[in-house]
Amino acid sequence: EELTLVNHGESIPLPDQVPGETLVKLTQDSEAWRAWWRAHRSAFQNGVRYRNGQPYSPIILVDNLRSERSPLLVRRIAGEELVIRYGIDIPFETDMTVCEQSAALDQMAMLSASEAQRLKAGHWYFSGRVID
Repeated sequence: EELTLVNHGESIPLPDQVPGETLVKLTQDSEAWRAWWRAHRSAFQNGVRYRNGQPYSPIILVDNLRSERSPLLVRRIAGEELVIRYGIDIPFETDMTVCEQSAALDQMAMLSASEAQRLKAGHWYFSGRVID
């Protein structure tokens, strides 16, 4: 059945997915943002940086790199941020093989976990040092 679809130039729907394209983008409706903020503002603390709803940290960046939902640009930037902000300098490129990326991500995760006590989630860092 799938071979017939491919031979006729059609795509094969992935399991548990509706055929078509999913587009994810930020809303430009200011009232939608205000409503979201009113509902969620208590989950955020002033002066703390957040990503994916959690205080920003190397672990969150590694999660961005591992996520299949992260766009290529986000993955590139997350890899650079690990080096620039936290000094976690493991060679990583988005065009590395999956095996090479997995090995690099495992090393990044281990370093991030070992630095978790020293690095305060949500604070600004440059080269592993907090910026006040």
